[in-house]
Amino acid sequence: MNNSMATSGSTAIDPTMRASCEQRNRLIAQLVGRLPGSIPYDNLRPVNVAGRFDGQTLFDVMTQSHPHISCQRWHQLFRLGRLQLDGVPVNEDQVVRGGQQYQHLFPNTVEPDVNAAIEIIWEDDSLVVVNKPAPLPMHPSGRFNLNTMTSLLQSVYPNVRLHPAHRLDANTTGVVVFSRDQEVARQIQQQFINGDVRKVYLVRCHHHPPDDAMTCDRAIGRARGQTGMRSIDPCGQTARTEFRTIRRCHDGTSLLHAYPVTGRTN
Repeated sequence: MNNSMATSGSTAIDPTMRASCEQRNRLIAQLVGRLPGSIPYDNLRPVNVAGRFDGQTLFDVMTQSHPHISCQRWHQLFRLGRLQLDGVPVNEDQVVRGGQQYQHLFPNTVEPDVNAAIEIIWEDDSLVVVNKPAPLPMHPSGRFNLNTMTSLLQSVYPNVRLHPAHRLDANTTGVVVFSRDQEVARQIQQQFINGDVRKVYLVRCHHHPPDDAMTCDRAIGRARGQTGMRSIDPCGQTARTEFRTIRRCHDGTSLLHAYPVTGRTN
């Protein structure tokens, strides 16, 4: 799936800005052949202690926060020294305080490969605009930590913390806008809320839709399946996407424009 954004104006590209984008794109190209997350490394994932666990043990925190993992496995992980505080292994009877942060060590981590062919298409004193490839997660989550767009961008913007104004799914290509400070990010997010900026997705699907215009407004459940997808649920969250058929292809597929109204995937 491909995403683009429509706005009401356009701006000429400054030669200096173009040169800066090209330089950063060359740095990104150097990362593509040797993805940082594809080289074995020790991954320290944060364990944030919620207030409701104040005064309990770290074993309680881990078993109640991750009920799909057996108690026997947690006993083993503590014996191996995988739960740490500031780099020092802790025992499972460690009493915790709300607001503390521990670390869960995953040694010799190797992340799945991704498409890291990110392209910087605009930057100025406030914004960085990126053409995101797929598959590429935006943020560290699950199996991905270093092989994510935010982590890769940090390599070429080492002294700047970029704030995404919106998100795209890992398997979606398209334009993503980052700001160089939180205040600008809030302003851009408000433009999305006000409808000043509109997302348009280019979708290829099997078969030929019978209509040139369609609307999908089935509610979406909150729970995610094993593939990370959510299903239709009459009691779920409101979701609305409008579709326009733009081409019915000879191979039995079709191209559509999708206009998300609520921002939730239909």
